[in-house]
Amino acid sequence: MIRFKAFFLFFAFFSFVSCVFAFQGDDILGKWITSDKDAVIEFYKCGNKYCGKIVWAKEPDKKDIHNPDPSLRNRPLLGATILEGFVFNGKDEWVGGRIYDPDNGKKYKCKLMMNSQDVLEVRGYLLVPFLGKTVEWKRINEFSNYYKGGRSHD
Repeated sequence: MIRFKAFFLFFAFFSFVSCVFAFQGDDILGKWITSDKDAVIEFYKCGNKYCGKIVWAKEPDKKDIHNPDPSLRNRPLLGATILEGFVFNGKDEWVGGRIYDPDNGKKYKCKLMMNSQDVLEVRGYLLVPFLGKTVEWKRINEFSNYYKGGRSHD
């Protein structure tokens, strides 16, 4: 009987902790500053999936010069959608999407994982997640207070 009570208490506590730290799909929505602090990405709903675009850039006039499509190489990166196709897995990850790296013009598979309401791990990879790179982005509410210069996309 004591073992049953101990098991029940452990199970109840674990369930409570899981509920407290559970995320909802829309928790990713909002603005996130990149780890190198040169851009702010805003996540938004695109149909029944999640996407992200550059809404502030330290170098606002920077062009997409590495894009594999020559007709897009003159477009500004500010306002460009660089994350697309993400679906929330019901726990703490958004999966099935792709991320565009404007530094080399390539798209990678990507998964996003929230460690807390304000910390997002972004993992881009080739074939499987362990063949990739992870960076950490921080949520911000008002990016104009963080950086002077740069320009936002409205």
